[in-house]
Amino acid sequence: MTVKKKPKQEGVYYTDEIAAEICGEIATSSRGIRSLCKDNKATWPSPKTIFQWLKDKEDFRKKYWAAKEQQADFLVDELLEIADDESGDRIFSAAGDTANTAKVQRDRLRIDTRKFIAKVLLPKRYGDPKTIELLELKEEMQTWMEVNKK
Repeated sequence: MTVKKKPKQEGVYYTDEIAAEICGEIATSSRGIRSLCKDNKATWPSPKTIFQWLKDKEDFRKKYWAAKEQQADFLVDELLEIADDESGDRIFSAAGDTANTAKVQRDRLRIDTRKFIAKVLLPKRYGDPKTIELLELKEEMQTWMEVNKK
């Protein structure tokens, strides 16, 4: 029995409209580009194409990174929802109630992952104080070097 390969997706070309749709979805989602492409495969290009656009199209690159910064804020907003959601934290049975450690550990992982991504995407806003201090020092040095170029 031979398995037919799925044909490559063709026909999704770069337009301002598709760029706006992709960036809008990124900005308001906690999901990655591969997952978003999978859910929108009828109208979106493949992740490979999007990454190529990031490389080739400066306008798209700027919009994409602005969307990623908005996504960091979105992820931070989710932190409170995850932390405050107590549903499923306890398991009730005839023998009594016990902590649902798997759910608590999963929520901890979800929170830690979102915190990490937010720190990476917006280190000045969500990074630790030492990182922020180093980034500010780097910017000062770059400014000084620009001013003192000969």
